[in-house]
Amino acid sequence: MLTIDASVWVNADSPAEPQCQSSRAFLEQVAAIRIPIFVPTLLRVEVAAAISRTRNDPALAREFSEKLYALPFLR
Repeated sequence: MLTIDASVWVNADSPAEPQCQSSRAFLEQVAAIRIPIFVPTLLRVEVAAAISRTRNDPALAREFSEKLYALPFLR
C-alpha cells in the first residue's frame, strides 16, 4: 500500500521540474505492478490547481485530473 502526494503526480508531468524523470519512472513502475495507491481526498483538486496555475491551462488541468482518477489502482 502506498500514498503518493500530489507533488509527485504534478512533478512527473512537468518536464521543466527537477527530478521529473524520477517521479515519472516511479509512477510508471507502480502502475506496472498495480500496487493499490491510497490518495488524499484533495488529490484531484491539488493536482488540477497546480497544473492550472503553472501551465495557465484550466482545460489541461481538468483533463489531467480526470485521467488521474480513472486509474484503476487508485483508492
